[in-house]
Amino acid sequence: MQKIFFVFILSALLSQAKAQELECKTTVVYKQIQTTNTQIFKTLETAINEFMNNRQWTNQKFKANEKIQCNVLINLSEYSNNEAFKGTISIQARRPVYNSNFNTPLLNIVDNNFTFNYKEFDPLDFNENSISSNLTAVLGYYAYILLGTDFDTFSRFGGTPWFQLAERIVSNAQSLNDIGWKASENKNNRYWIANQLLNNEFRPYREFVYIYHRKGLDQMADDAQQGAGAIVDALPMLETVNNAQPSSVALKLFFDAKSQELVSMLKELPSDKRITAATILKKTDPGRTQEYQKLN
Repeated sequence: MQKIFFVFILSALLSQAKAQELECKTTVVYKQIQTTNTQIFKTLETAINEFMNNRQWTNQKFKANEKIQCNVLINLSEYSNNEAFKGTISIQARRPVYNSNFNTPLLNIVDNNFTFNYKEFDPLDFNENSISSNLTAVLGYYAYILLGTDFDTFSRFGGTPWFQLAERIVSNAQSLNDIGWKASENKNNRYWIANQLLNNEFRPYREFVYIYHRKGLDQMADDAQQGAGAIVDALPMLETVNNAQPSSVALKLFFDAKSQELVSMLKELPSDKRITAATILKKTDPGRTQEYQKLN
């Protein structure tokens, strides 16, 4: 009996030491599709959940409470030939703030160009060096973008290895017929996200992401004014990137996730800091000018 108990405890400890990095909840929505076979959508949902949560994405050790919490929403609009799917995929992720009960959003991506083939019960195979499935390519790509973003918030440019893996998927997905991978399609697709996150012109943006989280949010439990002030002082980094690359998808990703949090966090600062922040934010994220006006 004692031996069995020891084996059980050892297995639990090893499982924790090798815990996967993501705690991902996948939802597949198929309201737009008229079909009597709805079980395939539930099978797909389960398969994606297992793919995201059971795979070891990095060589890092994550404790259970360190897992990155994320949601994947797949909204299907077309289903044909019993295996061809079309729709959108949304990815949301969050990160805990040090010494608080607050989770800050990391990503809020909506990818409107999501097509893939899937046969019920087929395994979801994935290898970033040899892409054969657009479904797993897209899932793997966003898993690495998510991981890179999370690592960037804890150490300067700590996400580079994971962004490089995302870029490798982009390179190897060029042979696919599915859209979303090629530079010529538009300036907001998967190609450009990975490209900009590794582009030297965007290093100030990634430096800002680190300061925002480690010098800003993670310090606010001890001194809210100092933490918020550090963020305002670093905002010119975003202005530098915007001057070099206006309307970039990297900045769009940041503001899609952070705009409301920024206003809420900075509104208690002295007026000079608030006005400085509002001026830069309205310039770098003009689509939300009315929101940032609240800081004046």
